[in-house]
Amino acid sequence: MKTMLQIVTALRIKKDGQSWSTFTRYFAFDKGDILGMLICFWEIEHPDCQKLGHLGYMVAPAFRKQGVAFELVQYGLERYREKGISSIYIAMDEKNVASRKIAEKAGGRLLGTFDIDFQGRQLKSVRYEVEL
Repeated sequence: MKTMLQIVTALRIKKDGQSWSTFTRYFAFDKGDILGMLICFWEIEHPDCQKLGHLGYMVAPAFRKQGVAFELVQYGLERYREKGISSIYIAMDEKNVASRKIAEKAGGRLLGTFDIDFQGRQLKSVRYEVEL
């Protein structure tokens, strides 16, 4: 698949006194279509990031199974490298086989399955660590 034509920073949130965003959201476009969205959480030691991961993404249904998700993840990993971050977690529902394959293709090492409370629901989550 060709590299996405454009990735733009859509949102940066900073806490008072911070010189960096707590997260950045990116959108991928091609010929005016939104292919997907990537979010990078920069507070590496934050308990929620330790549990839910540092990187998340979504791909529009019309663009799934075309390599877009992997490109988004690669783009995110490069942003972490630029900040000198040595490793991140990527987490997903244990039944999300497609995302598990992407994490593994990106070099993720499975850390295990964890019970998490997410928005009042008990979920089984798998967490991968990606060394950068």
